[in-house]
Amino acid sequence: MSKEIAATQSAAPDVSVIVPVHNVAPWLVDCLSSILDQEVDHEVIVVDDGSTDDTWSIVGEFAQRDPRVRAVRNIGKGGAQARNYGVELARGEYVAFADGDDIVPRRAYATMLDAAREDGADMVVGGFLKFYTTHTWHPTESWSAWARRRSATTLDEHPSLIRNRACWNRLFRRDFWVGENILFPTVPRSNDVVPMTKALVAARRIAVLPETVYLYRNRPGSTSMSSRASGLASFESYLRQELASCIHVSALGSSAVMREYDDLVLVRDGWVHLRNFLRDLATENNLDDTELAAPLAELSALIDKLLSRLTDRMEKRVDSRTRWVWALARAGRWAEATLLVTDPARAVVTDEPLIFPSLTTGELAPVDEKDHRRVLSSLLTEVTEAETPVPEHVAGRLAKHAVLFNRLYPASALHWHSAAVQQLVLAAQTGKDEVVRSVLEGKPLKVSETQLTVRDKQAVLSATVSPVGKVTDISVQTAQGASRRPFARTDVDEHTGQIEAVTAVDTLPVGRTFVRVRMRHELGTIDVVVSPTIAHDDRSRHVFRSETNRQVHINPGFMRRVAEVPRKVGRVARDVARRTLRR
Repeated sequence: MSKEIAATQSAAPDVSVIVPVHNVAPWLVDCLSSILDQEVDHEVIVVDDGSTDDTWSIVGEFAQRDPRVRAVRNIGKGGAQARNYGVELARGEYVAFADGDDIVPRRAYATMLDAAREDGADMVVGGFLKFYTTHTWHPTESWSAWARRRSATTLDEHPSLIRNRACWNRLFRRDFWVGENILFPTVPRSNDVVPMTKALVAARRIAVLPETVYLYRNRPGSTSMSSRASGLASFESYLRQELASCIHVSALGSSAVMREYDDLVLVRDGWVHLRNFLRDLATENNLDDTELAAPLAELSALIDKLLSRLTDRMEKRVDSRTRWVWALARAGRWAEATLLVTDPARAVVTDEPLIFPSLTTGELAPVDEKDHRRVLSSLLTEVTEAETPVPEHVAGRLAKHAVLFNRLYPASALHWHSAAVQQLVLAAQTGKDEVVRSVLEGKPLKVSETQLTVRDKQAVLSATVSPVGKVTDISVQTAQGASRRPFARTDVDEHTGQIEAVTAVDTLPVGRTFVRVRMRHELGTIDVVVSPTIAHDDRSRHVFRSETNRQVHINPGFMRRVAEVPRKVGRVARDVARRTLRR
């Protein structure tokens, strides 16, 4: 049963300000004083939800001495119902909301009221400032919709309006609010996400003010959505509210708004909630607890539903780490998702091909083909710097294994043509998970220490293939454009993996020297193109063949030059000189 302390007012005010309160006594005097100091005809409806400190006493004192204050108790109904009840009691032409621990700057409501009447706006939204114990933040300064005053606009015209879904920096026409049947849901967290999304989508005339109209206090221990999006119930509440919001946004039929909304979920509000939940999960829960299995499975199902409704922008707008946290949570791999958020340094294994030791033989089991393509375009291709993506059937096979390809191997020069990547792709092409697993658990195949020396007009290539015994039938040939000249001789030490290949210097193509090492692996043929170095003065540089003379020049620059001039070039030069002299 509600209890009200109020003074009678004869005429309806212009603005009704609804203030739900619960145990905010230390800040309530500042809040109510700032609201009563507004230069508008307004009433202040304070709805107390069973405070156990001095909150109700403070509210009563304000109501006794100021007829504009109406004090109501709505015990045990929660903040959402407190706001809804306040709207029911409101008599003003416009309604606004404020929290009991925040502050409303002077003339904020007057400025919004003037804009609402000038534009005939359904809603006026202004800038706001968040202040912490150590710093302040002005979020709307970086959002394009707030760059200047805007009249009679819509969400479709300025999609960045969707970034702000708090209720307290706005003024609503009460007829609009009631006509659209906008209500705050009774949920543990995020009770203003859905009603503000619904209002933004429904409003036909929105006025936007860059001026700061609200000061939000981010205080330690606050239970607001932005300061604590944690706990199983809280995170589940957020996901359900976001799913409902997504339906409203999709109904608008605006691709621009949907893109902005995708960004809001994947890297802003949604990412903050997911990240904070995982941090709490790591510190407050035992992931091996069987009682957590069912609620965590429900969260994964909700994430799947939400991501399935978003447009396919994960690859373009989200960094690799964030993509994988979403994907792992979606697939129910909560331990790995938590590790990637809370201890990324430990998650990365620099001397093994797998990022997560616990996933050596684990499977991610992607829920649909989009996840397969995500692994393809965002992870494997990103690492290998391939211009042409891996075939989808290969990516699908690799996607079954929870490997973070952004740190697949420790090799500093990993690229698409590396032996390691070719071996992995060949394993995937077999269609056998056990083969892929075997490759991932083993040492990556690589060709290293490729050096070239020149002995008596012979170019001698030395290299090392490891691990030993993985490949056979090794051959070496030049690889410059279309040129494919095999080396005259190739010797391989089966015990050490050392390769020595010899060819005449004049078979090397002009320009920088590239060599193709071809080898037979049990899974198929692997071709590795390398640029050997030549050693001099304890330094190594790439090999470059020129036609200036017949000597080997050691230059101080980037390249080492293996030089020789064919005899026919010399004869042509002498003939040209003779003809010139005769003239």
